[in-house]
Amino acid sequence: MSNRGKELTRLCVLLWCWGRRGGGPRYTLHVAQALSRIPTLDLHLSLSRQSELLTETKALNLPIFAVDTYEGVLSAAWRTLVLPQLVRRFLAYLESQQIDLVVNTMIHPWSGWVAPRLRSTKRAYVFTLHDATPHPGDRFIGWEAITRANLKCADGVLVLSDHVRNRLLSHYHYPPERICIVPHGPLAFPRPEAASPRPERARRLLFFGRIRAYKGLSLLLEAFRQIAEHHDDLSLAVVGSGELDARAARLATHPRIHLDNRWIPEHEVAAIFEAADLVVVPCVEASQSGVVEAAYGMGVPVVVTPVGGLCEQVVDGETGLIATAATSEALAEAIITLCTDNTLYSRCREGAQRAGRIEETWDGIAQRLAAFFQQVRDRQLTSPRGY
Repeated sequence: MSNRGKELTRLCVLLWCWGRRGGGPRYTLHVAQALSRIPTLDLHLSLSRQSELLTETKALNLPIFAVDTYEGVLSAAWRTLVLPQLVRRFLAYLESQQIDLVVNTMIHPWSGWVAPRLRSTKRAYVFTLHDATPHPGDRFIGWEAITRANLKCADGVLVLSDHVRNRLLSHYHYPPERICIVPHGPLAFPRPEAASPRPERARRLLFFGRIRAYKGLSLLLEAFRQIAEHHDDLSLAVVGSGELDARAARLATHPRIHLDNRWIPEHEVAAIFEAADLVVVPCVEASQSGVVEAAYGMGVPVVVTPVGGLCEQVVDGETGLIATAATSEALAEAIITLCTDNTLYSRCREGAQRAGRIEETWDGIAQRLAAFFQQVRDRQLTSPRGY
């Protein structure tokens, strides 16, 4: 399915992300920035007016079809009632702007209802599948039904790791020729001031993101308990929102653990990563991790567990370390190794900085996306749709 040697025709593409906060809007912003530099694409966006990144995305000066989504239960109920009217306006925009292809960059509760209406038009549809199955403990009512509705309507599916591709094939039996793997790129966050040189100091560890069972925070807290018995110069910041189980709550009272249990707004993220020397992603189940890419974007090495697509994101010994097992003992060993071997740490820090070259990496991603979009559009015009 290569497009080498084939001149790409001009495409009018709309990136669709109605999420308000979290990884979806940030990923969409980076994709939009990169694709806007592809001369064969005319790029449009459809975003939520409630998105934390609406202003930042507007700065790209791309055409935007903005919609009101919701901020709570009551507004969600009301907006869902008027969803048919919103979809009519959305489809009218696609028609008036002569959009050739719509790219859903992140699943949304409404997308399972909207996707079949897209399929009734002449436009090609690409669905970005971040997770093939729900994470344990995630509360997203109707997630699999929404995913299946999108897959049924999609002319092509983007995945960010081989792990998700394999799950897409085994769980949904999706046609392999319609799948394209384009790995996640590094994430950059706005820095209000230039970063100051990092002083020599004891290593500071960071756990960042939503606190859910599959994220493995309990594993990390137990690992830190083991580490702290022999290394009194390390500290751990746990930053993100969610509920801690009873054991995790007890472990988090350690005097060298700082717990900041809240949703972190976008403008605070850069400072949190800049304060860290090492980011730990201790998942017990994972597709791939935006936190790894945020660490790279800030030039910080990582330690991850060997689960899901995490192993695809880390070059062991070059951008961080992959623990030998998803156990507290193996995690503690990897953290201690990276924190005490200064030569290894310097090499991994330099590797993380190389992996975090934002424009260079995303330009390569954009080229692959543009080629896939052209393939999908060509196939959609000549082949049966869906699967």
